[in-house]
Amino acid sequence: MDSSEDEYLSDDSYDSDEVDVIDNIYIEDEEYWERPIEKENLVLGLSTRYYHNNNYDYILLNKVSSQTFFKYLYDDIRSFLRFYSIIRPREVEVDIIKLNFIKDNEGNTTYQCILKTHYIRLIQRNWRRVLLERQMIWKRRMNPKYLFERQIYGKWNSPEIRSLPGLYGMMSSLQGG
Repeated sequence: MDSSEDEYLSDDSYDSDEVDVIDNIYIEDEEYWERPIEKENLVLGLSTRYYHNNNYDYILLNKVSSQTFFKYLYDDIRSFLRFYSIIRPREVEVDIIKLNFIKDNEGNTTYQCILKTHYIRLIQRNWRRVLLERQMIWKRRMNPKYLFERQIYGKWNSPEIRSLPGLYGMMSSLQGG
């Protein structure tokens, strides 16, 4: 491990102002931390991948309340989540997480995570693609050839400009293919 990794993984990499903010977040969110998480509940938090039962899963490292999340800067929240988590991951991203509860033989509960933020990103990416396609079709519809066609038939008759893509079917390209 080189010196930059040592600095990153040590508590000394934070200056006193950062530590004060992190501690304030902890104090403010302490009641939320101590509250048990209900089944099928969504949380804002930090997770990491781990190998379990011949599979990679995500496990919850830390969480933060939505009130605290909106009160502080994003970088401060990320520092808090990293500083007070079980494991100190290199990359810290705040995700919307749905939790599944796994109990072991000794009665200990582990929170298995399903990252909802991943699906939101997929939807956003596909919606941007659909918007670009719609803009191209509208641009083509302004061509005098197609305007004349609409004037004659009363509708867009050519197949390349007939229908605008929309929400329905937008995610079909993600299905096994």
